[in-house]
Amino acid sequence: MTPASPLRVILDTDPSFDPDDAGCMAMLHAMATEGEVEILAMMNSTDFREGPISISAINRHYSRGAIPVGDYKADGKKDAPAGNYDHYLANHYPRDLESDEDAPEAASLYREILASAPDHGVTIIVIGTMHN
Repeated sequence: MTPASPLRVILDTDPSFDPDDAGCMAMLHAMATEGEVEILAMMNSTDFREGPISISAINRHYSRGAIPVGDYKADGKKDAPAGNYDHYLANHYPRDLESDEDAPEAASLYREILASAPDHGVTIIVIGTMHN
């Protein structure tokens, strides 16, 4: 049963080496296709440069490349290990973000979205670290 209005969500995730993040993104995209959720943004919480780029690649795969992707702007950002799926996606799949520097800072994107939303109007799903 599809709700009268979709649940408005922000996903905060830490794509890197374990598949829970990609699986959650796939589930959210399927739920968006069914009209159950509206994905307002996705946030990267890792200090890997490939984090937001891999999120962008997954969003584009599901024809939702316009979903804003926020990034944890840690000092000392580093490249993800070559064995991580975020590294692979960022280097082998089309995406809307060319660089992690193209992604807005996650906390600023949160503020922008939440400031324009009604009270209790956004659900935040966190499956990664709590950096943002």
